[in-house]
Amino acid sequence: MTEQNTNNDGSGGQKLTGGNETVLVLCEDIQNCEELKQLLRFEYDLVVRSNDDAIEAFTDFNIDLIIIDIANNPEGGTETYRALKETFGHRNIPVVFLTELSSPLEDSLLLEEAGIDFVHKPYHPIALLTRIRTSLSIKSSMDVLRRHALLDAHTGIATMHYYRVVFDREWRSALRQKKPLSIMRICIDDHKRYENEVGFSKASVDFKIVAGAIKTSLMKPRDLMAFMQDYEFLCLFPDTDTVGSLHLAEKLRKKVESLAISHATGACQPVITVSIGIKSVIPSEKVSRSGLFNDVITSLQQAQQGGGNQYY
Repeated sequence: MTEQNTNNDGSGGQKLTGGNETVLVLCEDIQNCEELKQLLRFEYDLVVRSNDDAIEAFTDFNIDLIIIDIANNPEGGTETYRALKETFGHRNIPVVFLTELSSPLEDSLLLEEAGIDFVHKPYHPIALLTRIRTSLSIKSSMDVLRRHALLDAHTGIATMHYYRVVFDREWRSALRQKKPLSIMRICIDDHKRYENEVGFSKASVDFKIVAGAIKTSLMKPRDLMAFMQDYEFLCLFPDTDTVGSLHLAEKLRKKVESLAISHATGACQPVITVSIGIKSVIPSEKVSRSGLFNDVITSLQQAQQGGGNQYY
């Protein structure tokens, strides 16, 4: 990218736009890392902060790699790193320490966990960029493997663990950018009756057909669907407001109905259908995540009470 934007965010740091991956640079004095900023700003989205603002930066941005310039104070940099790890967990994010001095802390951190590297100053720019690119490449490969491990092998639909990870990331992004976010809870109508009539094995196969139909209706790359049960699913739609989510719900409802899978005798609908609960919000400090999920449960129940094959 050739765009060069410098946004002052009011917290003593800067966000410099130069690429798709986001690198967090932590310096004891952000005024003294101009050379590093100039080196990285055209290749990465760069977030520059002092050590004291590290946790706030990690909350506000989706970080792919951390560079900690520990200068002559190794303890300060490693304390910042450990504070991040304690607050947010590992998150599988590589860390590069820039240091002028060799330190026993290097050995202890290198032995403590993977994903940590040390580069001694003065560094060669190409050598540093190579180390960063290698770390990000390894992270990307690991993310792909991890994502496959967190998806259903037959349908490619996410597990709830993966859904929670992605929801957390999208919530923080929407909070920062003041953009809408929608969730849907989808349940196959009269699923117990169908399972009792056709048997568990056939019902499981047919429910996966329904799940696949729903998944193919997701429109944006960041839209996500997860299994809650064989017959119940949770969807996440970033950058989607109420109007957009209602349009999607109608599309999903029609898609499932068009499968024309005959339902069980006495079911609420002649073919398998779904009820959908919808909730859209613009995240803020006043909006509760748990309240959001409780509201979508209530919406689903209201859709089911109306006889199914509808959304609320």
